[in-house]
Amino acid sequence: MNTEPLISVIIPVYNVESYVDKCLKSVINQSYKNLEIIIVNDGSTDSSALICRKYLTIDKRIIFINQKNKGLSSARNTGLNVAQGEFIGFVDSDDYIHSDMYLLLMNALRIEQADLAIGGYEKVFDTDEQQSSLNINFSSTLNYNCTRSKLFNHLFDERAIQTIIACNKLYKRYLFDNVRYPIGKIHEDEFVIHHILNKVSKAVYLDLPLYLYVQRKSSIMNTPFSLKNLDLANAYNNRFKMFQSIDNNHLMSKALYSYLSLCMSHYYSVKKLSPDKQDVLKEIRRNITENVSIYNSLLPPKFRRNIYFFIISPVLYQTKHFVASNIYTVVNKLTLKKKSVSSTL
Repeated sequence: MNTEPLISVIIPVYNVESYVDKCLKSVINQSYKNLEIIIVNDGSTDSSALICRKYLTIDKRIIFINQKNKGLSSARNTGLNVAQGEFIGFVDSDDYIHSDMYLLLMNALRIEQADLAIGGYEKVFDTDEQQSSLNINFSSTLNYNCTRSKLFNHLFDERAIQTIIACNKLYKRYLFDNVRYPIGKIHEDEFVIHHILNKVSKAVYLDLPLYLYVQRKSSIMNTPFSLKNLDLANAYNNRFKMFQSIDNNHLMSKALYSYLSLCMSHYYSVKKLSPDKQDVLKEIRRNITENVSIYNSLLPPKFRRNIYFFIISPVLYQTKHFVASNIYTVVNKLTLKKKSVSSTL
């Protein structure tokens, strides 16, 4: 009888016939063996489901679920609803993981008595091969542990991506109590992570490339801007509202800055993509104006001035930004040229 805690690994699958085999092998061959491997086929129309079913006869730890296509969030939620493990992990079916990922993350949780273990990730290309096991002592892999307050701040610093993405982590099950991924949205990780972190007492980071994030042209992150990308602004606004609910002005200020900056960026992206979408452009400007009028005091003075300029005239603001950027580029080039000439004298 296995006395190790059970980890439920949830793998949503949708039309990834060229990738899913490698993904499943990386999970099945984990050095940590007490896994419940939940494959949720989200209405694939290629041979992905057939490939997954093949593994049912190979590994008894696998649970295979078929559902109509409802998107990544729904597939993850389906897995969460049936998961029996004390711990939860996610792997996207076009990615793969290091053979020691769950062993190292579980050890980190135990040693630090943490609720959440966060691994590093590495972007790889389709042709890359998984690395062999890490032949290093676990104690040397521990980066540091941190409390909820530091975790929240990591949403806005150099650790943002590592902190936000769902699949490089091992979660205590309770972190998903009353938390599910939003149906029909992209950027689902950004909608959920702050709610999870709000429950965490302590987390531990391991800066090792445990999650191998495959870069492919058809992935969401590599597709051109569309109106669906506005979901990210909604996620940022949701984050701001949560910090408001816990009455943290410091985090509210950071979240508002991120939200308004993204709204401004989205305004120009929408205008370039679909200049006839005046209703969308007006809605973005309205959201910016309302937030600035209510939460003016939370914004840094310089950014506040820029926002007011944008509200008055997005066209003039864009022109000013373009001119300023070009001046900076020219001055920088002249400075570098002057230094280069000086060094030769």
